[in-house]
Order: sequence, then structure tokens, then C-alpha cells
Amino acid sequence: MVFKHSFKVLYETIDKYFKEKHPSKYRSRPFLRYAIDELERLEPDERVFITAPTGYGKTALSMIVSLDSLINGYKSIVSYPLKALVEDQAIKFKEFYKSLMPNLEEVVGIRMMGVRESPYLIHPVTLSTIDTLSLTAIGISPEDISKVFESIHDSIHKSLGHYLFSWASVWLSTIVLDEVHLLYDTSKSLSFLAAMLWISSQVGNQLIFMSATMPNNFIQSIKDVVEGFTPPIKVRELSMKKDDDPVFYEERLNKRYKINLKPLKSETKFEEVKSFLTSSSFRKALVIFNTVEDAVKFYQLLPSTEKIIIHSRLTEEDKRKRVAEVRSDESPYKVIITTQVVEAGLDISTDLIITEVAPPNSLVQRFGRFLRREGEKCSDYERCAYIWYEENELDGKERYKVYDAGLVRETVNYLSENQDLNLHIDYEDFLNSIYTEVPQFNRALLSKIMKIWFNPSRASESAIKLLLDMEGSLVREGALFTVVTEDGVELVVDYNFLSRRCVNKEPVECPKNVRDALIKSLKGVKFTVRGTYDKEVGLL
Repeated sequence: MVFKHSFKVLYETIDKYFKEKHPSKYRSRPFLRYAIDELERLEPDERVFITAPTGYGKTALSMIVSLDSLINGYKSIVSYPLKALVEDQAIKFKEFYKSLMPNLEEVVGIRMMGVRESPYLIHPVTLSTIDTLSLTAIGISPEDISKVFESIHDSIHKSLGHYLFSWASVWLSTIVLDEVHLLYDTSKSLSFLAAMLWISSQVGNQLIFMSATMPNNFIQSIKDVVEGFTPPIKVRELSMKKDDDPVFYEERLNKRYKINLKPLKSETKFEEVKSFLTSSSFRKALVIFNTVEDAVKFYQLLPSTEKIIIHSRLTEEDKRKRVAEVRSDESPYKVIITTQVVEAGLDISTDLIITEVAPPNSLVQRFGRFLRREGEKCSDYERCAYIWYEENELDGKERYKVYDAGLVRETVNYLSENQDLNLHIDYEDFLNSIYTEVPQFNRALLSKIMKIWFNPSRASESAIKLLLDMEGSLVREGALFTVVTEDGVELVVDYNFLSRRCVNKEPVECPKNVRDALIKSLKGVKFTVRGTYDKEVGLL
């Protein structure tokens, strides 16, 4: 699918909108103009990766693509790795479309776990999680998945679901996959991206990948696979360089701060982090932990009343409200305590960051919420950026919290020698020095996805079996499950949490393993977990 409308005209429309909406913040973005020129020149057999720094305004490109599709009678799907990001971006999309015409915001719909505005991703402009997109793309949309699973075990009441409709809804759309850096670190996710490229090449729609951080190995490994397809797929790279926008580049480079790398002991880490906070002068602080438990404990220890916590074990409504609160320029909260949910596109800016160590992709995204606005600077460049780690959790272990310990150790070593590193603009060497291993694609998984398409009479059954083999997700390690607390609040948690906190409650028994949990979930089962929901801190 080649873009039909003049992107230059559409860009002027969106550029005018942002200029009028944010007159004091608006700045011209030459690289976006360059990118849309290149998108118009794409050949039918080309797919594209677009890389630009955090805070540059890549959302405008997604809006242009969606508007082009809408004008020409096609659909678009913009997909993100995190639910919080979908909700954040949906606000921006709906505001933009409403500005064009009264009620036009109704063309925008959300589909993800817990939100069903756009069933089968059917809205003209659908914003979705990559998990929901991946299921619908192989023909088992969330609307059908339970009845298709049941039909496999019921010889009388068979249902294939609406898999042809699901396929059409996805593959007759232009697809934008944003923040794909979060899909970099597993063989499963990389293999699925390659499968998406292959299907896209077969049906002829356009597929665009975007992120702020793409290590060279990430793109090269995908190229190596898809250029071997028949026919081969050409992958274009549009990566912002200094000459593409020297004004922006210099402004970011002038954000001076020293990275204070701090090894901490487990017993005293909270007091140490608290001391970083209390000894610094700041307007707004961002404090990031790698686990919900640590974030909650620190929140409870901090005496300040001007604090707020955001993490994955809040209800969808509470998360949505808190994201809206911290995004507001009038937000009363001076200290934002959070986890990885802050990493992908959350539009906030702070002048103090205290974060637990994480691999480079994650650190770059976290620092993208620090001094995000043009002209923002630290009051004391030596005491506004802290990266800390627990020494005893890193030594000789395979995992550091939720991350690969080897990657984290290499990250610590690099930072110890580069404490003047600018994580806003000049981080290519950081990424490429750590991500040296070439990611491995699972060719068996690629083959299974392709076979679903080649055998449509059994597509739904094959897709369900593949989902079970992949432990509930085609793109990430670990499925998510809906649970109910002892006081009746529904939440989404991972299997590790479920296995620790599940309680038997007639007629539902706790799962024996991941596969058992998946099978019961596909039947519509909701597990009960020990504990009650606290409106302030969530499920502990």
C-alpha cells in the first residue's frame, strides 16, 4: 500500500494544530519533514524503521499516517507495547481529530485488555497494545478467543471465530508499531516482528516501526532475516542525525548533568534513595524502581504529601487518572514514584531523576522524562541525575530483578567510565557497546505463523495452539492474567504474582502451572488472589 495523499499537506495541518495548541512549546521539527518526504517515496516492497530522540514529536508521524489512511478510505492501527502509553496517546489523537471537525474524534478507538472501544480493531483509527494486535493479526481476536478455545474441545458446538474478519481488519490497515525498543530483548518478540513484515509483504499494506532507541544489531538482524524471504523485503532506515536538526541536537547536548552511579546495600537502599531526594533542589522529581514492591515501600517511607505513585498493579481507572494528573502543568505532585511503566512515551518532564539501573534501552527512555522540555536545566548539574543498583543482587546472578544480569553488569561498567554521558541525544555508543550480541530469531516460530496463513481452514485452531505453546503471548515473555482481590477489585498481573498470591475459591482452583493458568483464562476464569486493594498504593 503506497501512501496516496500529499504528506506535506497533512504535515502542515498537524503542524498548525500543535503550533496553536502549544504556542510557547512549539518548535519546528525538520527531521519530521524529511521523514514524511521519504515515506512518500517508499516503494511497495519497502518497509521502514524511523528513529528519533525522546521528546522529538514522533507522534505527529503516526497522526499523519492515520489521517492519510482516513482520507483515502483505509484504516490505520497504531500499536504500543504498554497500556499506559495507549491511553496517553489516545488523548492526543482524539483531541487532534476533534480539532478538525466536531465529533470526528469518534473515528479513534482503543482496544486492549480491559478497554473494548474498537472490537476487532475496527475503528478507522485504532490504538492498541502490541499484544492485542498480535492476536488479531493471526486470527484470534480477544472477542473470539474463548469460544474458539472451547470449540477445540467440543465436537458439537464448533466455532472458528471471525478470523477472516480479524485478518482483514489488521492487514487492510496501515500499521505503525511505536516504541519497538521494548520488543528488542527476546527471540520471541523479534521473530514475531519478522513475521509481521512477511505477512505485510504478502498482502501489500504498509508497516512502520518507530522508536527512540534502536541498537544497530536490532535492525541488522531483522534485515538479515527478511532480506532472505521470497521475495526479499527491503528495510529502510530513517535515523535522525545531528545535521537533520542541529538546533534540537545542540539544545539537548547542552543539557548538562553528571550521572551519579551509586552501589547500594539492600538493607539501606531506601534511606539512601531518600537522601538523594532530600539533598537535591528540584521542581519535580522522578524516582524509578524495577519492582512494584520496592516502589510501594519507598512511597510509604517518604513523608512528603506531594507524592504520587504509578505502577502496573493499579486498576485501569486509577492508572488513567494518575497519568492525567502528572501530565498536567498544574499537577501538585513534586515526587513521582514509579516503575517501568514510565518508559514508553509518557509525556512528563522532571528536573531530578533517581532511577534503579536497567539496560541501556530502558535508561534512555527513563531519562527521556527528565529535562524533556526545551530550555530546562538542572539547578545543580552534579546532583540531579542518579543511577543506583543493589550490589548483592548483581553479583554472580543470572537476573537482576526483571532484567538480564549480564546486560545490567555491562551497563554499570560502561556508566562507571562515562559519568558525563548525555542520555538525551548522544547515546549510540552506549547502546551499541552493550548490545553486542546478535539477537537470534526463532525460525520455527516464523514457520508456524506462516503455516496459519497457508491453511485457513484450520487457522483458528492452529493460532490457539501456537498461543499455548508460546505461554500466552506472541511478543513477550510471560502472559498477563485477570485476577480478583479479596475485596472484589479486578486487576491484571503476571504469572509470578498469580502463583504467589492465588487462593482457591470455589469453583475456581489455582493453576498448577503457566499452561494450566492459560487454559483456565481462555475459558473465562478469573483467579482470586490474597490481599485487598488500597486506593492509594494499589495491590500490595
